[in-house]
Amino acid sequence: MDEGYSSAAMVALVTASLRRRGLPVPDGARCEGPRVTLSAKRRLLAAVAAAYGESALILAGQAVAGGPFDPLGHALTSAPTPVECLARWGRLERYVHSRHRTIIASESSRGVRVRHSAPAGSPPVRHESLLVAGGCWRACSRPKGA
Repeated sequence: MDEGYSSAAMVALVTASLRRRGLPVPDGARCEGPRVTLSAKRRLLAAVAAAYGESALILAGQAVAGGPFDPLGHALTSAPTPVECLARWGRLERYVHSRHRTIIASESSRGVRVRHSAPAGSPPVRHESLLVAGGCWRACSRPKGA
């Protein structure tokens, strides 16, 4: 059975965030190749959370807007509004990983409620949702043109 995949871009985001803060990738958690298995990505995220705390995953997600030019990051951070940023992510995420979707559950003048789910198969684990939450927050809060 196909367990799904995650783009190496997601793994690179995590490892680059650690490197910028002078932290090594935890032993046994390295992933190689253009796509990694869902289980390998989950091992990496769990190892990072165990070694540095869950906040490291939120910070890694926020790195989507802080690294060198990346077409995906640019597409998200150039959105004129947080809702458009999330809508763009919703259209692009199927190219980044195979199993999970981020859906705008509700929006109001105070904010947006987002649901990270799996249409089929096992749902996202907490560590995956923390990474996505950091990325959504950072990409959506960056001033346009910054």
